[in-house]
Amino acid sequence: PPPQPLRRASLFELNSNIAAAEAAFDRAEADARIDKDAPALGNVKRAVKPVRSAKRALRAAKTAKREAQKEQKQRWLFGLLDAGVAVRLDEHMSHKWWALGHVDTEVKNAVSKHSDTQGNAGVGSPCGVAEAVFTWLAQCTNPKRSRELGGELPDQRVPARYTLESWRKLATDNKYVRSMKTAAASGEPVPRKDIQREKLLHIPVPNIAGLAPSVTAPSWLTEANWLSSLADKDSTFKIKLQLAHAHTDTAPHRDNGGCDTWMRVLAGKVLVACWSHADALRHGVSEPEVDEPTLDVDWQTVVTMKSARLFLLKPGQTLLMPAGTVHYVYTVEEKAVIAGDVLTICGWERRRQSCWRDEGSTEHEKEKEVEELLDKLRVRVRAEAEALSATAPPPSTFRRECLKRLYDVARAEMLQLQRRGDKGGGDGATMEAMRVLGDKIAGW
Repeated sequence: PPPQPLRRASLFELNSNIAAAEAAFDRAEADARIDKDAPALGNVKRAVKPVRSAKRALRAAKTAKREAQKEQKQRWLFGLLDAGVAVRLDEHMSHKWWALGHVDTEVKNAVSKHSDTQGNAGVGSPCGVAEAVFTWLAQCTNPKRSRELGGELPDQRVPARYTLESWRKLATDNKYVRSMKTAAASGEPVPRKDIQREKLLHIPVPNIAGLAPSVTAPSWLTEANWLSSLADKDSTFKIKLQLAHAHTDTAPHRDNGGCDTWMRVLAGKVLVACWSHADALRHGVSEPEVDEPTLDVDWQTVVTMKSARLFLLKPGQTLLMPAGTVHYVYTVEEKAVIAGDVLTICGWERRRQSCWRDEGSTEHEKEKEVEELLDKLRVRVRAEAEALSATAPPPSTFRRECLKRLYDVARAEMLQLQRRGDKGGGDGATMEAMRVLGDKIAGW
């Protein structure tokens, strides 16, 4: 669904409140200047008090508008996640609803500048985007660290550590060219491991000194995202940088942990095909083995799925994929991408099913992944209960709805654990937090 703007009446009321508070503040300041001319100390005190009161009222009016706009964006996000279907935000919507700081503009300028200085060796040609990104990052970094950052960015999935020179070499890898020529001559499919050029994937942005200051997740998203509080402890949940050569792909797969995934294209072009986990199981189009000797996707089956979507992502656009979404990624032009994960109470059953993996997992592995998801649920329950216990204004209607959903899901999970013989999940702190949440919800 497209994001719904604040209702005209609501927005008019919020703006009217701010205007009235500003007018009252101006009048109070004017009165204070008149009273301060009188020598009596009592006059000064009487003059300052209305100014302070008007200033508090103005601050409250502006806060009310910010909160309304924040909840508007969170409602929009929760609606998308509950729908369970991948969606693309165009460049305008990405900047308005999914702003990530200055990274879009800075990478765009770096690629454009690199293209100008390199002539035709810029965007769309081998190494154009990566060279621009490496060069820009080196310029953003303290000279003492420029060598460290100048390319020795670790890929968590490949043991090698890359420099810009090694990236150039990978772009024209003889093994890749040889494998493709052999395939063309013999007509035989080539194993995926022989035709895939290496990618720089999942490099935590905070680890890249030149990039980190330019990337900031929207505050409304950080507040709604359970993973925000876990990012400092686990690099899995940090925003990541990805670099990939043109004409490489990633087999159909689901991302981990029952989390929603988003990606912002900074440079290059990416083709992404998405379908839901439920449709994948229903139609038998699930995740192949990594070394499966084919790149083919069963498109004839994919196009019959109600959840199937095909997106061509260009710079500045954002893709949001709900938990469990199976996706196939093909890099049309060498790309630089920023990506991250989101975890909320929305679509909980779908998250659980995604963790309870379908193929190639033992019962123990399935239970372990579900338990990790439940741990995050417990952490959120305790955090929300602690926040409600503190002195704070009553939560808004939207926040009460979210807390009610959280309580209902946590209660159902605990009852299920009790039926299996686990006494409330074995966590006294969570049980106490549930009691606090339950009492607050009953009181509302």
